[in-house]
Amino acid sequence: MRPLIIFILFYLLCIQVQAKTLQKTVNENTISFDYTWQDHSHKTQTLSFSLPKKLINNKYRRFKRYDKDKAMNHIYKALLEQASSYNPREVRVQFKQQYSQLSYTIKSKSEKKINEVEQKLKQLENKTYLDFLKQHHYIEFNTPWAGTKIKPDHKNFVIEGVDYLEPVTQAIRESISVKKPRVLINFVLSWLQSIPYSTLESRTESSGLGYYPPIRVIAQNIGDCDSKMTLMSAIIKKIYPRLSQSLIYLPQHALIGFQLPTLKTDKYTTINGLHYILAEPVGPAKYPLSEIADSSIGYIDAKSYFHEII
Repeated sequence: MRPLIIFILFYLLCIQVQAKTLQKTVNENTISFDYTWQDHSHKTQTLSFSLPKKLINNKYRRFKRYDKDKAMNHIYKALLEQASSYNPREVRVQFKQQYSQLSYTIKSKSEKKINEVEQKLKQLENKTYLDFLKQHHYIEFNTPWAGTKIKPDHKNFVIEGVDYLEPVTQAIRESISVKKPRVLINFVLSWLQSIPYSTLESRTESSGLGYYPPIRVIAQNIGDCDSKMTLMSAIIKKIYPRLSQSLIYLPQHALIGFQLPTLKTDKYTTINGLHYILAEPVGPAKYPLSEIADSSIGYIDAKSYFHEII
């Protein structure tokens, strides 16, 4: 059989599998989601819930990657407004923009005045920058491998997701008979692992390109590592608000850890003296709680990751 024919057959099979995994029904005011998938034990599982169309159509629908030029222009306007408030006879500020970089020089007959203005502008620049990041749902983060970069504020997305994911979490509670944390977490894991996977763009270079907030993962039925990790965390936080979680970032991957009592066979990492059992929400491989991919183990054992506690 020719390679092209094989590829076409494989593609059609994937479409059929995806169609069986999710059936979406658009109603007058809501959209219904009906999932069917195989869990870690090859048992068929189902999950059904409805979400308001207003929520799906409005919540983070236009979430965009971080734009360095827009950030710089935002800062420039704030600094220019501040500079225009000074008496030109006492001090003058000259700005220069080049290659997405902003610089300025301060001129005055008084060295003390120059220092005062410089300190004021630096404080304003930093505050305006942080305000811009917060407004657009981004934060700075420090990695062991690439220094300070920009990423979506996953922790805040988790906290906000807790508020609007009630229909999802209620359906999860009703879908399982055993309400123990490990059982419920494995149910959610296998569901998210069955949602189609999109490749994680380089977190240190993409500035959020490809990331979907929790509601968009459900609406688009797709998500990369960071997106599925965030959705998983929000769901579990809604169901177990006192359960400590850790969002764990590897160079090209993301895991999630749950602070649960450990067994001898569990794969976990220790953060601040506490054991966090690890999980792989991304898929398509169906890893149950406490099992992770071989490609992740080396980073975990070497502590070559950074984390956020939820």
